[in-house]
Amino acid sequence: MKIDQNILLRQTRRLTLLGLLVMAGPTWSAGAAIILNVDVGTIPLSANTPGQPVDLFIDNTGDTAFQAQGLTFRIQLDDGLGGGNAPIITAVNLVNGTPWAGHLGSVNNQTTQSEFWDVRVLSDFFSSQFAQLDANSHTKLGTVTFDTTGFTSGSWNLRLADFTLAPDPGDTKYNQFGSGNEFFPTINNGQITVVPEPSTWFAGIFALSVAAVASLRRWLVKG
Repeated sequence: MKIDQNILLRQTRRLTLLGLLVMAGPTWSAGAAIILNVDVGTIPLSANTPGQPVDLFIDNTGDTAFQAQGLTFRIQLDDGLGGGNAPIITAVNLVNGTPWAGHLGSVNNQTTQSEFWDVRVLSDFFSSQFAQLDANSHTKLGTVTFDTTGFTSGSWNLRLADFTLAPDPGDTKYNQFGSGNEFFPTINNGQITVVPEPSTWFAGIFALSVAAVASLRRWLVKG
């Protein structure tokens, strides 16, 4: 049977093009190429001290930059209800040193309670501004200021998602520039830990040493 060379050439081209499309397909999906993660970790704080700023960071481990129109930042300390059982949050700053600096349209403090904050920032949409998280970047998310007055030690949960409040206010999220679609980072919640002051350690060690020496003396006398 005689094979038409033109038909064979067209089929070869189609198969080659199909292979290229399959290979290139994943790079066309912005959702798959943008991977945002926040790891809160364990944050050490000084005992009995107000005004302690802590920077939180977000990673884009994908190969595509993410352009944000807005950010809804929610943070819960302990049970979020207050009552004096935990240190408090006294400030949240999502602008200084973050991608919103120079591109900001507005800041809206929805809730500013001692253990739960809901802060929203918007870029200047009318000037076509947006906050950008570059590909493969480690970027400052914001600064949270804590007050540990009255606490000498202890650990408390710190959440940016999976809140225990009722009703659940919803996780920290972005709104994508252009589409306005919601974009939720993967968040690993953490905790704060109040570290006892060194003087407290020394006092405790000294007290134990005195007690040990006294016990030794009593044992020697009895012996």
